[in-house]
Amino acid sequence: MIIKKRLWFVDMPEHTIYIVNGYYRTGSTLVYIIIQKLMEYAETRYIYAGENKNQIDEIIKNPKSNYIIKTHDWKPSKNYENVKIIYTTRNPLDYIASKIIRGIYMGRLKTDSDNKPIIDDIEEANILNNVMGQIENQKRLMNRNDTLIIEYESLYYNVRKNVKRISKFINIKITDAILNRITDEVGLIEIKRQIEEIPYRGADAKTQIRHGHISQYDGKSGYWYKILPMDLISLIINILND
Repeated sequence: MIIKKRLWFVDMPEHTIYIVNGYYRTGSTLVYIIIQKLMEYAETRYIYAGENKNQIDEIIKNPKSNYIIKTHDWKPSKNYENVKIIYTTRNPLDYIASKIIRGIYMGRLKTDSDNKPIIDDIEEANILNNVMGQIENQKRLMNRNDTLIIEYESLYYNVRKNVKRISKFINIKITDAILNRITDEVGLIEIKRQIEEIPYRGADAKTQIRHGHISQYDGKSGYWYKILPMDLISLIINILND
């Protein structure tokens, strides 16, 4: 008789709510997939509650199972015993460039003769509000015991490291074999998703970094330098330096 070695160990309270919270284009979908994979390998039942922020407080009050909730810009009103928050963040300049690239591709934004996006006052105000909101949310969540902050850049530079961080945070202990398997699966899922969603974008991390979709830790500018108007760049940098 062959006894298979257990590949994981689950040590989590029953009816825990995992909230993946971050602005659009900051990697929240990829983090959600990682949590989903970890829970599936651990054979842990959960309910996916979608992106409805209005339902979160009600679910927290009366959870009927483990929940994974992927939302954007949710502001927790207090510390919760049965909630773990994974907040995704990104270099605001890359984040704005990504939104603009998507807006151009979807036909929502037009470009001028220099292939720069045409950004009116309303769009500019919306961009600056998003940047300030992202910074305020990160500051608010930074020192909470129930929160793990995942940087978009770190996630793409080292998926494996962040799978390990997330598994530790949600108390699912896994072997290197499962860690490697999830890392590979997540990478393939993200490549396929990006190719289908935006065909011209670099799908894998190295291509994205090389093409400038992700600013590098060595200080090299991302694609934002080419696509964002200089006056908007100056305004965002001023916000970041305050």
